[in-house]
Amino acid sequence: IARGRLNEILFPLYQSLLMVGPERKNEFIDIVKRIQKNKENEDGMSLDAEIVKAIDDEYRESKNKQFLTQVISKRLNEIRSENEKISDRAVSNRIKRLGFDKTRFKNGRMGFRINDERLGSLKNKYKITRDSEGSEGSEGSEG
Repeated sequence: IARGRLNEILFPLYQSLLMVGPERKNEFIDIVKRIQKNKENEDGMSLDAEIVKAIDDEYRESKNKQFLTQVISKRLNEIRSENEKISDRAVSNRIKRLGFDKTRFKNGRMGFRINDERLGSLKNKYKITRDSEGSEGSEGSEG
């Protein structure tokens, strides 16, 4: 029916439905599909997706395979109010979890290296394209 945690929740309901109202099976399956679609859409709007988009934007603008955590934090915080701002440490932890490797710059500051394959995979996962919303400043970049 569904995968992961959603399956754990819905499978017992599905089994019960089959016992008391098997004629509603297709209706239940449609509902589960809608829930999964909504979940996928939410994934695309998550902080991880925002971070991947910010990394991609930075990479396209700078053409540099390394970036400072602070640069990504700054991009993310541009649109946030003072009490919604995300710390460099929180951003760094998320970037690590997304699978990017840490690197130290010559000036001693910490950042990450971009792995094109990993970035591409994350862009697919979060449905990030070159034309994704929120990419102001793309006037001067090549398409």
